[in-house]
Amino acid sequence: MLGIPAAYVMTDKRELLSDENRVYTIIDGRTVPQLEQAVATARQHEGKGVLVIDGGGNRAAVDELLASISDAIILPFTADDDSVYVAAKEMARFSSAWGLPSNWPTNSKAMVIDAGYIEKLEALYPARLLSPTPATHSIRDILLQSFSGILLPPAQRYCRALARQLSEVLM
Repeated sequence: MLGIPAAYVMTDKRELLSDENRVYTIIDGRTVPQLEQAVATARQHEGKGVLVIDGGGNRAAVDELLASISDAIILPFTADDDSVYVAAKEMARFSSAWGLPSNWPTNSKAMVIDAGYIEKLEALYPARLLSPTPATHSIRDILLQSFSGILLPPAQRYCRALARQLSEVLM
């Protein structure tokens, strides 16, 4: 959105997203050769732009490769035991990874209850958690196949806040 080249590499087996009407390019990294090509292309650009690679999928070799070329590893987790368990395991595995409380409740009572999940990870990994991204219906704009590239105001604020945090992490 700021004129910085950006791409998103899909590595899981879902249907490939369309990059039509998006401000970034979608790259198919669902097979080993495609992912290797995406990584080689990223290395050629030497940090000139942003490349987001969706690691996921519990594929250790793929995750190790992606971590080896990454400036930042962000591990999103939601307010549930399973998600926090997986985030804790991955934060232990990748010592430079950051936990991101994602789709976090905005209801004051739920926030108090779910704060325990953040406290649990903060105790294990001090200073390695980003501020929570709140749950919002506007986030659906980002996920829709026909996303127009224009975010509604709440989603704009949340995306900018996350971008600022990531900028601080990378500086």
